[in-house]
Amino acid sequence: MLLEALLRQVTVITKNASDKAVYSLHFDKKHRRKLEAYVRLLLLFCDERFKLTDEHPLSCSEYDGKISKRIRKAVFDRVLQYLYKQNLYKELKWRKEPFSAAKKIRSSFISDTSYMTSDDKRIPVFLKRKITPSMFFRMKKTGPDVEMCASMIEMSENRNWEEYKELLEKKQSEHKVPPMAPFDRNIFCKFASITGLWTDDYIDSLMLFYRYHDMLLTYKKLYPSNKSKERKANGKNKSRNYHRG
Repeated sequence: MLLEALLRQVTVITKNASDKAVYSLHFDKKHRRKLEAYVRLLLLFCDERFKLTDEHPLSCSEYDGKISKRIRKAVFDRVLQYLYKQNLYKELKWRKEPFSAAKKIRSSFISDTSYMTSDDKRIPVFLKRKITPSMFFRMKKTGPDVEMCASMIEMSENRNWEEYKELLEKKQSEHKVPPMAPFDRNIFCKFASITGLWTDDYIDSLMLFYRYHDMLLTYKKLYPSNKSKERKANGKNKSRNYHRG
């Protein structure tokens, strides 16, 4: 809840083409000053001498509702979007090559896609390449070595394109999250080498994205949305009907 309150200070609301509100993080001078002023107030009122209310801790039922949804969007969804669109793309674009070069490197690790549920709802989802914490540690220790990174990822890959296509069809028929496409070493090495985008900063941003995404998945399990609960209930009912039949 504290993180949500802090991130609210650097959140900007705009309108999209459908006139719907779009929330995004901005760290320009104006919003940084707003954040700093808010933090100073928090520190001031954390002093026991300035305790103004006798607030009680939230119960699970109070938290598991609008508050949990608000926190999921602010602390996880918007941070992931910022990392994906800014740190892993715009701020690190290479101006001498086609603009798609940054996309090529990013898509080697993360895919922003969606899938259809059994009740015809389109669910947006981030897919991640399998990179363990120990792999990230080695990347940080040895520095941004393109060939070494590519070799580590290839060693962790255990699926070819034919297997991927079969699994993709299976997941689509089951209305489940699709698999990540196989790693293309040539594409990654080519664009990471000629653009110079594969840096310590990029690896740090990638590590942050993976960490936040893992925390988001855990958070969704702890506090599932009402829509998720309904889909699970419908799935169980269909399964029961199937077995009865």
